[in-house]
Amino acid sequence: MAKELKFVAQQCMNEFYQNFRGDNEFWTIEDFIDDAGDVVAGIYQAIYQQQYQENRGIKKDELVTFDTSILSVQILDVTKDENGKYFASIKKPIMSFAYDTKDIGIQQVFLYEPNNGFLVERTTISELWQLQFAPKCNKVFGYVSSSGLTLINKSNCLNINKIQVYYVPEMNPNALVPDGFIDQVITKTVQGKRILADKVIVKKGLDENQNKILETEIDKNQLR
Repeated sequence: MAKELKFVAQQCMNEFYQNFRGDNEFWTIEDFIDDAGDVVAGIYQAIYQQQYQENRGIKKDELVTFDTSILSVQILDVTKDENGKYFASIKKPIMSFAYDTKDIGIQQVFLYEPNNGFLVERTTISELWQLQFAPKCNKVFGYVSSSGLTLINKSNCLNINKIQVYYVPEMNPNALVPDGFIDQVITKTVQGKRILADKVIVKKGLDENQNKILETEIDKNQLR
């Protein structure tokens, strides 16, 4: 079962310190959340980059897709304006990718209420003029904007109340980390912290507390 990033980060922190964190330890849970989130984002980016390069290599202009097992899901409420346009605001942030012109952070959109499971066809703003002249075709089209999804209803469905969105999550403390990523995230995050820890000077103050400061790469002997 997927876990929220903040809980995966807590596992990383426990693995690193091998105990409960003391009051004078250098890194906090927020540091581990940031680092673990970077690792998760890096895994998604690597999957995207591999498929993107493969598509370019064989000159295919296809959408980069992710297995649904590593995607998150959110249910969005849909509103309808006076011009008959349907719109759904994004609740949870979506990850963006380099060189992406197709908003592949959002992978699949389905009607949820009514007609649960009815696929929304992906379109773009530049293709909207074609839909103005399209007859009823029992399809719902959708395109992504910075704030949400706009739907063009060409189906027999009289109203759209909710949609279900499969997406790649942008990392934040509440983002879900897929099961298949968790061990890798813990290993990489802890290894990274241990590498940094080797570059940290530890000295004890008069009260015997450990005061850690980051070591610079300056050769102190050359300052004499």
